[in-house]
Amino acid sequence: SEASDVDGGSGSRLALSLDWDRSILNAVPERMSEQKIVSSYSDGSISIHSFNSSLETPSLAEKERWDAHTLFGCPSEVWTCSFAASSSTGSSPASSDGSNLVLSGGDDCTLKLWDVRSLPSPVAKVGSSEFEAGVTAVSYHPKLENLFAVGSYDEVIRLYDIRMLGGEPVCRVNVGGGVWRIRWHPTKNGRMLVGAMHGGCRIVNFKALTNINSLFDTDRDSLSAEIESEFTDHNSMAYGADWLVRDGGSPEYAASCSFYDRRVCMWMSTATNLNTIK
Repeated sequence: SEASDVDGGSGSRLALSLDWDRSILNAVPERMSEQKIVSSYSDGSISIHSFNSSLETPSLAEKERWDAHTLFGCPSEVWTCSFAASSSTGSSPASSDGSNLVLSGGDDCTLKLWDVRSLPSPVAKVGSSEFEAGVTAVSYHPKLENLFAVGSYDEVIRLYDIRMLGGEPVCRVNVGGGVWRIRWHPTKNGRMLVGAMHGGCRIVNFKALTNINSLFDTDRDSLSAEIESEFTDHNSMAYGADWLVRDGGSPEYAASCSFYDRRVCMWMSTATNLNTIK
């Protein structure tokens, strides 16, 4: 295994989130051994690490670090970060430059888009005029170019088109709890699993995204969301959540975990009444 000392040994910052560059999935074989990881920290900073698995001893090295979020002049926790890249191919800015574009959200109620080739200023940002609390989760769609979801302590999930980040969100939906985790379904474009803290877990359905290949295939004005189901068996804040999808897609499960009660649950995500299996 390989480790990188993220704080220079000072112990002054905590790693809060990370994301792998998914654009590597479309790379030529020679590039597959060179991967990028973006990570965010409690001291307001973001780092880019490179991971090389082709060497006899795999290497992990920090390539970039910059101060990203502040609140009242002090460093603000950067709760979430993501490369602006899906595993799809295409000619959009996100697909061609995904490994250079980074999204981040912080306790300063701000979402920012960065181009690592033009640091240290963001190329776009959305602030407190849209978000009523800290930005806690960013999840780029694994298949649909340009589309990503943003969650906040303000209990609202917003969908954005990266090409129009300075404008209104494509869609908003209140999930009834602070959003800590967002997971797009691996095969169903319009389905999303949410860890909504005190609200438990939610499965959200964006029906207009179900059978499209890009945002050009649907009218943005027709995008709406519905809470398909809720899982509320956790006796504490639901932080972690992810899909468990078998080959063939059925049966389909989800797993979630909560904080103070240290509980992990697995449940059938397609059931009308969501009951704990384990």
